[in-house]
Amino acid sequence: MPNKKVSLNLYKKDYQAIQTNCIALKMEEFHSIRVAHFVNPILLDANSELGFAQKISFESFEYALNHYRGDADIRFYSLQYKEDRVIIPSFITPLPDLDRSIQNMGTFSDTRNLPLLSDILDRMKTIDTDYYIYTNIDISLQPHFYDFVTQQIKNNIDGFMINRRRIPYPNDVDLPLSYFQSLRGQSHPGFDCFVFSRQILERIVPGNVCIGIPFIEATLAYNLIAFSNKFKLFDRELLTFHLGMEILKKHDRDLYWHNRNCFFKKILPELWSDLNIKNFPHNDRALPIKWWKWVSNPALFTIPMLRLAIRPYIKRQDIY
Repeated sequence: MPNKKVSLNLYKKDYQAIQTNCIALKMEEFHSIRVAHFVNPILLDANSELGFAQKISFESFEYALNHYRGDADIRFYSLQYKEDRVIIPSFITPLPDLDRSIQNMGTFSDTRNLPLLSDILDRMKTIDTDYYIYTNIDISLQPHFYDFVTQQIKNNIDGFMINRRRIPYPNDVDLPLSYFQSLRGQSHPGFDCFVFSRQILERIVPGNVCIGIPFIEATLAYNLIAFSNKFKLFDRELLTFHLGMEILKKHDRDLYWHNRNCFFKKILPELWSDLNIKNFPHNDRALPIKWWKWVSNPALFTIPMLRLAIRPYIKRQDIY
């Protein structure tokens, strides 16, 4: 005959285990999503185009934060050099100052202290949060930006990018933020707003690329595509905007080739085995449309895309 005391103890332990699991599930259910947004502010002449764009960006950040009515915990941080601290608004928390730049990587005709992506990411890792947002400092937000972002996170999209809208640079610099937010503008093919989980951040391969120069967007885009369980590009929504209608800007040749070499010789080979053409944006569209989208995008490259497309049919498919 079974020992009733032992049986009761077993039932008691089972009940306690079930109760503990229920409490844990409840806690998880009410856990507020934590989101941290990062930018790299620059001390600029306020009358310059970038200086004015940065001013509008700051205004839009604060407005979007105040406009958000969801349950996520959203914090704002800056990644700056010591001299840039004077322009950081009070609602943004500055992280420890950057102490290296692209100038530590060699001698270049462009002597600006442009931060290295690796240093940016290392400082982002010091913030314990669930999701990270990185935007260029000249990218401004629409009021509903955070509502949209947190909804995609709740939809289990762990890595995504948002393309900006281009609006004309104004003749009147006294126009209010609401004026710029009211303009629909035109689309832009490049990438400048990235949202990703902690798990993706830990795996990003940054190389020695610097920000502010082409291939920074390709580096982040290819990393998100490689490491996201569920990746998406939002290129039609009205969520961010940029002052100026240009698509490609002129850049220092030395820095361009530095970033280009880092991407093609270091970053892309390391990511190659994790890349799948099915994860790229537009892959679900008709064949002619998706290839037009890929070929015409300055941050997606035709030869790698072709190699990814034929990779399942060739040997040594995991070697770039």
